Amino acid sequence: MQSFVRFLQTTKGGYDLYRFWMDCEFFKDTMLGLDQVENVVARTRLFRDLNDGKYHLPFMRHLQNKIRRAYSDSSGILTHD
Repeated sequence: MQSFVRFLQTTKGGYDLYRFWMDCEFFKDTMLGLDQVENVVARTRLFRDLNDGKYHLPFMRHLQNKIRRAYSDSSGILTHD
């Protein structure tokens, strides 16, 4: 895996995409046990960590809009699905 990460560091945007993927996996794993718990603070913090401008990938604006729509359509309840 480390050789793959080193390869991504030589590509345009590949390493940033990898970091985003790892953060999404962390978010999913963290939320796995919280679906039945109303832990709004943890959900909000994790969501903000992904949404804080740390990533500047071309598809991010579209993804952010999609997440916002899903959030508002589900009455403010996000799951890992």
